[in-house]
Amino acid sequence: MASHLVLPLDIAVYALLSSYCLCGGIMEHAAIFRGWTRVHEPQQLKALQTTSGFGALFTYVAPKTTLTLYNAYLTASHPSAATDSTVFYCLNAGLSALLVSWASSALVQVPLQLRIQQDGSQALVRQLNQTTWVRTSAIVLHGLSVFWMLARGTWLLELPQIYSAYQWDLYGIDITSALFPAEPRLHLREHDMRSPVPPDPEWVNNFDIIHQRLLLWGLRASDWPTVLQNHYSLLKPGGWIQLVEGEWVDEDPAFEPQKYPNIAKLSQMIEWVTWKGGMDINTGYYLEDMLRKAGFVGISKTQISLGYGAKARENSWKQRSAHLWAEEFGNMRSRFPIGGIDGIARDLVEFDRILSRLGPELLAYGYAPTLNFVIGQKPLPIQG
Repeated sequence: MASHLVLPLDIAVYALLSSYCLCGGIMEHAAIFRGWTRVHEPQQLKALQTTSGFGALFTYVAPKTTLTLYNAYLTASHPSAATDSTVFYCLNAGLSALLVSWASSALVQVPLQLRIQQDGSQALVRQLNQTTWVRTSAIVLHGLSVFWMLARGTWLLELPQIYSAYQWDLYGIDITSALFPAEPRLHLREHDMRSPVPPDPEWVNNFDIIHQRLLLWGLRASDWPTVLQNHYSLLKPGGWIQLVEGEWVDEDPAFEPQKYPNIAKLSQMIEWVTWKGGMDINTGYYLEDMLRKAGFVGISKTQISLGYGAKARENSWKQRSAHLWAEEFGNMRSRFPIGGIDGIARDLVEFDRILSRLGPELLAYGYAPTLNFVIGQKPLPIQG
C-alpha cells in the first residue's frame, strides 16, 4: 500500500532541485552581491567578481539550468500534468518564473557583471544590487509554485482513489495554513502536532488511519515521543498509524571509508547538520522502537532503496543522480562554520575539495539511502 501513497520520485527530485536553487538565488542576492559593495578597490573588486562568477557557474547556474530543463520535461510529459489541473498550473507557473529569471540575467545582470569585471565600478555594483530583485523574486515564485503543488493533501486525495470501495472523511494538518488548497474534499487545519490539545476535541479516539511522512528535518529528536503520543490519542482502538522517514546515512556494511573518504565525509556532514539543529538523522532507524514505546502493536516495516550514482536502479539515472547528490551536499556550504568541522574539513577550501571529489566516488561506488514505511496499530480493548 505504502508505495502507492508517497510522493513520486520525479516530483521529489524536482522539489529538491527547486529548494537548492531557491537557497542559491536568495544567498546570491542577499549576501554575495551585497558583499561586493564593501570592496572599494577596483582591482580587488574585479578579482572578486571573477572568482565569484566562476564559483556560481558550478554551484548555482548549472543546477538552475538542470532545474529549467527538468521543469520543461515534467511540464511536457508528466502524467499528472494532463489529469490534475493543480500540477499542470504549478509546473507551467514554475517554468514561466524560471524563464523570467533567465531573461533578467541575460538582459540585465550578466551585462552589468561584465562591465564590473572591466572597470570595477562601485556605481555598477549598486545598480546590480538594485536590479537583482526581479531574478530573485522569480526564483522565490518558482519555489512557491512547488510548495503549492506539494502542500495540497496529495496523500489524502490519492487514498480514496486507490481504495474507492470505502467512504472517507479526510483531515489534514500543517503548522501553517499558508499553502492550503481550496479543496472541498479535505478538512485542513492549522495545527502544531507537538501540542497535546487537538484542533477539535471530537478528534480524540476518532481516526482510523494517521499518516505522517518526512518530518525528520522538521522535528527535534526530543519532540518525537510527544508527537507519537498525540497521534495515539487521536486513533480509535484498532486504528493504524503509518510513518514514512528515510535512512539518509547509507550504512552499507561492505563500505570502505578509506577507499571512498569523501562519501564517508558526506555521511558525517549530514549527521553534523541535523545534530546542530537538534534533529537526529538516524530517526528512520528507530521508528519501530518509538512506536512500540508509544504503545502501538502489530508493528511492521517496508523499505525502498533510493540509489544514487553507481547504485541507481536505471543506467540513465547514474550520472544525473550522482550530480544531484553532490549538488545537495554543496548546499551545506552556506552552513559551514568558522573554524571548520572536526573530522570533516578545517575550512571552505577543504570542503570544496571534498565536493569536487564526491561526484567521481558516487559514480564509482554509489550511495543508497532507504525510505522506511513503518505501521503500527493502537491496541483493541481486551474483552473480558
